[in-house]
Amino acid sequence: MMTMGQSLPSAPSLGPAANVFAYGFTVVPLIATALEQTLIRHPGLGPKDALQIANLASCFVYLVLAGLDRNVIRAALDKAGRNFTALWVFLPPAYLWRRATCLGLPRTAAWLWSLSFALSIALGAALSP
Repeated sequence: MMTMGQSLPSAPSLGPAANVFAYGFTVVPLIATALEQTLIRHPGLGPKDALQIANLASCFVYLVLAGLDRNVIRAALDKAGRNFTALWVFLPPAYLWRRATCLGLPRTAAWLWSLSFALSIALGAALSP
């Protein structure tokens, strides 16, 4: 049992390879926009269909990345006595933020995801027919 004066144990440091999947999250919005723009130009697919396909593909990629990431960081989370639900993956910036908080890492991946998301919106608007 912890008292008020005690803090949570710090997470053991992870090597740079442990962040590969977290940084993989940061490129998904840009790839989804590229996929959407490619599909829009495909005969027989409308903008709505292209958006739905790109969103479904990005959701699948997020789920795969989160699963792989959880396997890599599970030992560090267990050692530190911390954990968070994988359901955060449905809100990628929240997943990245919570991941960084639990592991005692900088929130760089969350900020990069936000920047990537903003860029994907701008690119989508600029490239739309």
